[in-house]
Amino acid sequence: MLYPYSALLQHPLSPSLYILLSSHELTVNLSPNSARTLLQRGLRLLPHCIPLWTEYAKMELVWIERLRRRWEILGVKDAELTAEEGSAEDQSEQGRKAIMDGAVVVAVWEGARKALPDSLELHQSFLRLLRTFPTVLRLALLEKLVYASLKEEESALGRTAEGRTILAMRAFEDREYPEGEKKEMEGKRLVDALKEMVEEFKKAGKELEGKEKDVVLERFAIVLKSWEGKVEDDGLVSLEILSSRAHAFRDLDETDASSVSPSSRRCRNATSLTT
Repeated sequence: MLYPYSALLQHPLSPSLYILLSSHELTVNLSPNSARTLLQRGLRLLPHCIPLWTEYAKMELVWIERLRRRWEILGVKDAELTAEEGSAEDQSEQGRKAIMDGAVVVAVWEGARKALPDSLELHQSFLRLLRTFPTVLRLALLEKLVYASLKEEESALGRTAEGRTILAMRAFEDREYPEGEKKEMEGKRLVDALKEMVEEFKKAGKELEGKEKDVVLERFAIVLKSWEGKVEDDGLVSLEILSSRAHAFRDLDETDASSVSPSSRRCRNATSLTT
């Protein structure tokens, strides 16, 4: 691995090299500190590089899960705090628990948001990471990071069709690990997810304005239409009725929706960078 390190000296603005070398340090040299240092160095030079922020969060998740599995083998429980309260050992245990609960990943996310405020691409990148990474922290981190950000009153993304669609579809997209990793949604769970989605879309339709309102209502109708006939009514709710309500709701709001000219797409940071 000498050549890539030399290459980094020649190309200090290449995110691919930082990602490659940090992965090598973490998986081959088993050195999370070296991997973390490399990624932090890259982010100091490329603070707007979304792949680097995502890789940094992934690296911390890998480290957390390694520790969790190692402690499981040793019989150490994450939530087991046996030291006397207020003692140095107790503070150490509290710090360990915070790390295992994802405190470092949260810190990475906060740094990314500070560098890239209201970036849809950043939110989507972390969504892909957390929805696929094998960790028991999956649902908690999704809620604490991405969804909490979209729900903030001052969030610009929370006032867009893209942001509200992410919130509306989370009941379908998110799976608890490992129990729900490969389990298809069905029965009451599916119907409950549909109800949650409908309520979130309707709420978005009432709160958004102009073009964003038109877009979110259009997606609302399309998503429900795609589900018609796929699930039999089990006495809880009918998809056809929900779909009809969606179309009716959309038609009513179309009468007062203002016409807005298409806005320019958000400038994507580091578009020339590859991973």
